[in-house]
Amino acid sequence: NGSVIQGAEEYLKARGYTMLISSTRDFEEEDFEKLYRRFSGLADGILVVQGSPDRMDHARWEKPLVLIDAYRPQEDHYTVEIDNERGTFLLTEELIKNGHRRIGLVGGIPGESASGRRVAGYLSAMEHFGILADRRLMAFGSHFEETGSRAMAAFLSLPEGARPTGVVAVNNLTCVGCMKVLAERGMRAGREISLTAFDDHLLARYSVPGITVIERPTIE
Repeated sequence: NGSVIQGAEEYLKARGYTMLISSTRDFEEEDFEKLYRRFSGLADGILVVQGSPDRMDHARWEKPLVLIDAYRPQEDHYTVEIDNERGTFLLTEELIKNGHRRIGLVGGIPGESASGRRVAGYLSAMEHFGILADRRLMAFGSHFEETGSRAMAAFLSLPEGARPTGVVAVNNLTCVGCMKVLAERGMRAGREISLTAFDDHLLARYSVPGITVIERPTIE
């Protein structure tokens, strides 16, 4: 999200606009009320980078609104997004083409959201290649490090024959959580277990043997 803010701010600044930023992580309904009141008289337009899960009622904003990396087809808003479903399909396909059949999924919340589309991409790839998705190897949750840590620990607690040989992490933070647990166990991504991730990040870039990622042009 920081890169998204950077790109938007650079564009707006060159055109004489000022950006006001407010985080909505872990906000309750009364906090949203304060947010609406704070920005209603100040902002000419709203850019929304949705959280996971996204609880904001976008219809409440009486301003021009653009959603960033959001999938809400039931609402009539402009959106700027990438093909989230295709991304996780490609990551899962990469593992399958390298011989993996027990493939874990870390993070994401099923449903009509950007997060849900990433889950759908994984499931679509498994079905496309005729592989039954094992529910024990699907760890849903928010896109934060603790989700990845919890999921990888659960995977490694399975009997050796039931553990995933490859894992798809739905974003960079869940990938970092996976890497943390592997390091604590003296294991390495790409050696004992293959790891792929949606979103590039420095740890993945310099990891040896390496982690395959989907790189998003977030600043652009």
